Amino acid sequence: MVADSSSIKRAFFEAVREAHDFILKSYGRVSRKYSIPEQAKSTHPFICWSESDLRTLIAYFLMQKIRGIGFIHTEVVLKKADKFKFDGEGKQELWEKAVDRAKEIRGRKRIAGDIDLAITPADSDTIPFILIAEVKYYHYDVRSYGRDPLHEVQQAYTVLKEFKNVGLTREIAIVIGDHYYHRTKSSKVKELEKFVQKHSSDAIYLKM
Repeated sequence: MVADSSSIKRAFFEAVREAHDFILKSYGRVSRKYSIPEQAKSTHPFICWSESDLRTLIAYFLMQKIRGIGFIHTEVVLKKADKFKFDGEGKQELWEKAVDRAKEIRGRKRIAGDIDLAITPADSDTIPFILIAEVKYYHYDVRSYGRDPLHEVQQAYTVLKEFKNVGLTREIAIVIGDHYYHRTKSSKVKELEKFVQKHSSDAIYLKM
C-alpha cells in the first residue's frame, strides 16, 4: 500500500493526542502516591514521564495506525544515514548539506544531533522521509541551566523546515510537552502557544 503523506501526518497527530490522553489518565491514577506536601511544593511535582517516554508512547500509538503502510524510526542520528537509501539523484549531497546546516542552526561545530521520529514506507527505508518529527518535553524550568524553551522549539522547527525545504522529507511535525510552565503560570506558556498558533499545521502543544 502506498503511503500518503497527508494521511500519515493526520495519523501522527491523532497518535500524539492519544498518547497525551493516556498520560493524563495515568497521572490521575499514579500521582496520588506522590501527593505529599514536600513534593507538592517542589518545582517539578509528580514526575512520572520523560521526553523519551513521550516519544515512545507516540510511536506506540502511531504504529497501530500505520502498520503495513509506514515504518517508524526513532532517534535518527543525522551523521549516520547509511541505513537509508536515497531516492533520487543528488539527494545524498542534499542530505550532507542539510546536516551541516543543522549544525549551524544548533550552534554546534561537530555534532548535528538527531531526529526524534522519522517515518519511511513500510517496505523501503528510503529518503525522502514521509514525515520527520521532533518531541520537546519540559518537566522543570530549563532556564535554570541557561536554556530557553521557546528558543529550543524554534531551533528544532527550523532544522525540520530545512530538511523539508530541500526535499528530504514530505512532512514535518513538532510536539511540545509541558509539565512545568503551565503549572507555574509562566509567561513561557503564551510564547509557546503563539508559536503553535503560527505553525498550527505542524505543531501541537500538550499540557500535562
